Amino acid sequence: MQITFKEANATLLANDLAARIQRDGFNVMAKNDFYDFVLYLLDKHSEEHFLRNCSNNENALMLKTKPEKIKTSKLNIYLRFFDAEERKKVMLNFIEQLSNNKISMDECDKTKKLLLTIEDPAVYFCIAGKMKEKLGIGHDTSFNREILKIRKQDFFTLLNSIVIEDEIFGGTRSALEKKMRAEKFTGVLGDVVDYIMDGVSNFTGEKFADLMAGTIKAGIKKFYEAARQ
Repeated sequence: MQITFKEANATLLANDLAARIQRDGFNVMAKNDFYDFVLYLLDKHSEEHFLRNCSNNENALMLKTKPEKIKTSKLNIYLRFFDAEERKKVMLNFIEQLSNNKISMDECDKTKKLLLTIEDPAVYFCIAGKMKEKLGIGHDTSFNREILKIRKQDFFTLLNSIVIEDEIFGGTRSALEKKMRAEKFTGVLGDVVDYIMDGVSNFTGEKFADLMAGTIKAGIKKFYEAARQ
């Protein structure tokens, strides 16, 4: 893969870089932070948006570095260079990646918890923080630092918070509800969409016992496609 730019975006990249240097000075930023800022601009203005759309291994091969370095850079870019709107898009990316299977979702046989494999550390950082903020639960990294474990009912409460409170699709809740009603979702997939819209505070845990990970993913995909229209 090659990184490509439209002429207008290449100009924006050069202007963003020059503005930062002129504002802060050429030697003020630490070397690794400067490298990450250049990487941020390359991704932001490229046609490929490679940091978001390609795996850590794919980016490592293209940029001739280690996957661990890509992960470190992604989190540093999120913490140091993203503005409020870009941080909101990280949450939107989470929903998008769930819908297109870039974030895998499995079910633990013993606990029936969902296991989400999130290789983008910025996405993981955001979701783990949201779990702590909204649910009061920490994330367990003892098994794998890319895998996040969460109960199904907590997962829908989390999705509801991201979709409704963070307004990642823009507009009002009523406008989003209108879109969902127009789709006339039925059956279990309809339940999944309703859980995303309403949260699950009024339901008991048993309600989700037979809701399989594949069904949840299918419902999220349908919801995402309708919400993006």
